[in-house]
Amino acid sequence: MSGALRIRPAQPADRAALIAIYARAKLDELAHEPVIPALIPLPEDRTRLAALDASEVFVACTARVLGFGARTTGRITILFVDPAARGAGIGSTLLTHMLDGMPGAVELDVVASNAAALALYRRAGFVHGERGRAADNGVAVDVLRLRRPG
Repeated sequence: MSGALRIRPAQPADRAALIAIYARAKLDELAHEPVIPALIPLPEDRTRLAALDASEVFVACTARVLGFGARTTGRITILFVDPAARGAGIGSTLLTHMLDGMPGAVELDVVASNAAALALYRRAGFVHGERGRAADNGVAVDVLRLRRPG
């Protein structure tokens, strides 16, 4: 990582970087599923793109964008870090920044087999909620709804 990490609101000029990070990181969250699907690129994933567009989006960057996260009232909707930049605390820093601006309880959904994401969210105070199934990139997966009490 080159330079100091900054968290800032996403700008329209960041869109290509967000799409590229999503393409590199998305299937990692499904890596431990019995069936790993082909990637549905972000511009073609209407559900995820609509969630992103309806959210307040932040980027973690140095000289380039290394990760991004999005939130709505009471909900973290998306959090991705470029695989080449993982392990440097970017996800934790981005999550903390988003949570600092969210009074009250916060929820998020995470693929149940994504141990790294579960560990990140538990360190941030999220606790296990409901378990369900959801379509993720065209494949049904077990999903946990996590909640951080307010």
